[in-house]
Amino acid sequence: MRVEYVHTGAGDAPLLRLFNFTRADLADLIAAFRTLAATGIDLRLAPGEFLTGLNLRTLNARSSDEDLGIVPQEQDAFDWVLTPESWRVVADRAGALIPSDPRAFQWLDESSSISVLLSQTGEW
Repeated sequence: MRVEYVHTGAGDAPLLRLFNFTRADLADLIAAFRTLAATGIDLRLAPGEFLTGLNLRTLNARSSDEDLGIVPQEQDAFDWVLTPESWRVVADRAGALIPSDPRAFQWLDESSSISVLLSQTGEW
């Protein structure tokens, strides 16, 4: 699975785009989201076993008492901060793509000025 920060040409707002994945990659991602919802531990999502960062160095995910969404850190690094309940919603949204058309896409999170998109082809 690839992850890319799209800061220009994305319409109204920049976004993080997760794309080019297998069913196994998607299952790993959903499991990570469910872990964040259940345990509240921090996870480093990219680069990692199933995510390849194209133009970002680090994507950390963590649970918090409030939804902050994608929070830019130092250059090419981002934190994704949501409540456990919001991580459950993100996992459910990602799970909705498993049996769907490869052209389908899903907005996983729009709680900050940087949205998160899940799309097999990378298009929306």
